[in-house]
Amino acid sequence: MATPEQERSRTPGEVVEHPEQVEIPRHVEQGTGAQATPHQPQQLQDDQGQVVATPHPAPADPSAIKLPADQNQAQAWLGVSDKKSSRWLGEFILRQIKKAIAFGRKVVIIAKR
Repeated sequence: MATPEQERSRTPGEVVEHPEQVEIPRHVEQGTGAQATPHQPQQLQDDQGQVVATPHPAPADPSAIKLPADQNQAQAWLGVSDKKSSRWLGEFILRQIKKAIAFGRKVVIIAKR
């Protein structure tokens, strides 16, 4: 802490540092970082015991991009009025395909026929 004399002798805008002792956690010092805990997703049930949602399995390839339609269907949706949501879904799908190609990712089409 500065004395009143030191406060008056300081120039305006001068930065005063107050060093503090900070305790670094052991896992940070060792470089292990955060550890993931194993987690099994469970079914979500409402008050009556009925299953509301079931967990989805993790994707086999996390670098793959899953899309609801193929490129031909997305381009067909581009012909629709821009006030329709299917137009913007088509725009989104084509943008995701371009990004997948740019980053070298696999594209998986999950459309139901």
